[in-house]
Amino acid sequence: MVTDTRTARSDGRPELGPSPPDPHSRSAGEGATGHTRATHIDSTKRYPSLTHGRGARGEGKLRPLNSPQPIEVESSEASPAAVRLSGHRFVVEAVQETWRIDDEWWRERPVSRTYWRLFLANGCTIDVYRDDARGRWYKQAYTG
Repeated sequence: MVTDTRTARSDGRPELGPSPPDPHSRSAGEGATGHTRATHIDSTKRYPSLTHGRGARGEGKLRPLNSPQPIEVESSEASPAAVRLSGHRFVVEAVQETWRIDDEWWRERPVSRTYWRLFLANGCTIDVYRDDARGRWYKQAYTG
C-alpha cells in the first residue's frame, strides 16, 4: 500500500509541496519568450567616467547631438554662395532644398530661421540656417 505524504488543507484539498524542477521549463531568469530578464547593472563601477559627465576618454563635456554650430557664410541676396568649414572655403554648387521656420512667436526670443540644404564643391551636403531675428548663420547637419 502506498501512503500519501501530502497534508490536507482546511478545505480538505491536499497541500502540494514544491515541485521538482522541470527540465523542459524555462529557468528562473528567463521570461515567457526565452529571453533573460534585464537586471540592474551599475555602469559606474565599470565606466567610472560616466559619473563625471565626460566622454569615454574623458575629454570635454557631453553635448547634445546635432547641436547648431556658428558658421561663416558668404551669401548673395537670395541664398548662400560659399561656406567656410575647418578653415577652408567651399563654393555652393547647388541649393537642394530651402525651408523656413517661424515658431514660438509668443516667447521673448522667437524662432525665425531660413534653412538651406547645400551641395558643396567638395561633394558634401550641409544644412545651414540663418537666424533671421539675429542675422547669424549656423551649420545644422553635415553628411558627406
